[in-house]
Amino acid sequence: CNANIYIKHQAIINLLYYGALRRGELINLKISDLSKDGKITILNGKFGKSRVIPIPLEIMDLLRKYYKECSPKIYLFNGEGNRPKYSPRSVENVIKNTARTCGIHKNTYPHLMRSSRATILLDNGASYAYVSEFLGHKNIETTREYYHKLTIGSMQRQFDEIDKKLKS
Repeated sequence: CNANIYIKHQAIINLLYYGALRRGELINLKISDLSKDGKITILNGKFGKSRVIPIPLEIMDLLRKYYKECSPKIYLFNGEGNRPKYSPRSVENVIKNTARTCGIHKNTYPHLMRSSRATILLDNGASYAYVSEFLGHKNIETTREYYHKLTIGSMQRQFDEIDKKLKS
């Protein structure tokens, strides 16, 4: 949407989506985890798994602009006041409030960005192996189950909405 969204929130939303980051990975991201060539190193993600993920150049440009404007110290996203990093609840609020500002009135949450990215990649021909590695899944079957649940769940929600319309 074209709403005037705070640059810190733009950076959070874009990293959650384009990096398919978990909320905990995002808030624990340190400035030193970003490379100048558009890669982010996730150290000790879920189950202690580490990975390197590519980030589109326009998102890296956004992160540079955010860095210049907000001057984070150690963690990429500082918390309010003297807190060194952003809180999980604050990330959730960024997603919910931005969605509302943009006219999205469905239930939104940080993990939705990750699952949306995975779905779009798989729907457009990315291999399960690639997406599994990108998401940091321990096993490729996790990615297959994840995708199946997402697509079946989405299908069911659409069918439920159609059924409601037909009944009214």
